[in-house]
Amino acid sequence: MTNKRFLLLPVLCFLTSILPAHGNGDDESPEPRIITGIIRLVGNEPFTELVITDAAGQDYLIPKKSAFDFHSLVQQTITIRSRVGHDEIRTADGKYIGERLTLINPEIVRN
Repeated sequence: MTNKRFLLLPVLCFLTSILPAHGNGDDESPEPRIITGIIRLVGNEPFTELVITDAAGQDYLIPKKSAFDFHSLVQQTITIRSRVGHDEIRTADGKYIGERLTLINPEIVRN
């Protein structure tokens, strides 16, 4: 029994360290934005995500439920219309390290 707990603790610590810490996502733009940029695949398997990177270098995360529509467009420049959600990213000790911009119901305007 003690051996099982001993093995479980490092596994739990590892899993909590790889999960992103973020805010509640309540901040979002009320009006849809028009964003033009390149669709990129970022991250390492099995934690890859699609983002659109605009000319200023800002990344906007494409949600998993919408990602299927964009997989065939990787490395292409497209224009989309979407509202943008803002989540704070914090480390496990609460240190603020940035902001994640997530697209809400993105739709392709032009590709």
